[in-house]
Amino acid sequence: MSQEFARQHRITTTTTSDEKANDLPSPRDLLKAAYSNLKTYGDEYAGSSTACVAVASSETGVINIANLGDSGYFVFRQGRVYRRSHAQTHQFNTPFQLSIVPQHILSRRPDKRPISDDPYHADVTRHQLQHGDVVVLATDGLTDNVFAQDILKLVTSEMVSSSSWYINDTNQQIECSGTMHGAEYIAKNLVKIGSNASLDPNGLSPFTLRLRQDMGIVAPGGKPDDITVVVMLVEDVGYEPKDKMLYKL
Repeated sequence: MSQEFARQHRITTTTTSDEKANDLPSPRDLLKAAYSNLKTYGDEYAGSSTACVAVASSETGVINIANLGDSGYFVFRQGRVYRRSHAQTHQFNTPFQLSIVPQHILSRRPDKRPISDDPYHADVTRHQLQHGDVVVLATDGLTDNVFAQDILKLVTSEMVSSSSWYINDTNQQIECSGTMHGAEYIAKNLVKIGSNASLDPNGLSPFTLRLRQDMGIVAPGGKPDDITVVVMLVEDVGYEPKDKMLYKL
């Protein structure tokens, strides 16, 4: 993926997100606007990118997510994977993607057309969030190298360490405290474990597992790739913990 393409893609996406002050913009429309805007640059940019765009309402707690390709998202709720995306692929290791290819490159191989999907193809989902939820958006550099349960394990550990979640001594269930902390630490540590796994020559990863299942190839180890992680913690300012004596703020 072209880093310059991705950088410009993020910029144009965020600049259109406040087009409607009182309505929740469609993440697919934002993705479409960003892609269309980028194509107006002509041959100045070239590259391809998957995309995961989320728009959340602080009034209703609703989040709308458009996911194209094998970037993706997780919603973690009180120690479990509540919701997650599923990769869109044409075939093994060939995700849906938005592409910009200069004409002079296309003309070299007129018989070969690059993979280029449309924002319309993005999966769009809507979720009602609640106090204590952890929303993680990530590129495939994380999800190709770290299993969902290992991501959950890290998120749970960080949320408990920050006293955002706590374990109820009575029923051993994870509950939410009044305030949420630690999004930055979760993001940094997810990038860290993803990077470590990608460079592990002997580990088992989601990518190598799919390689074995889909292609019949046994090749242990991680898959080096760029890794981007965005973490959002959901806090209801009017939330009252079930038992204020069971944790420390």
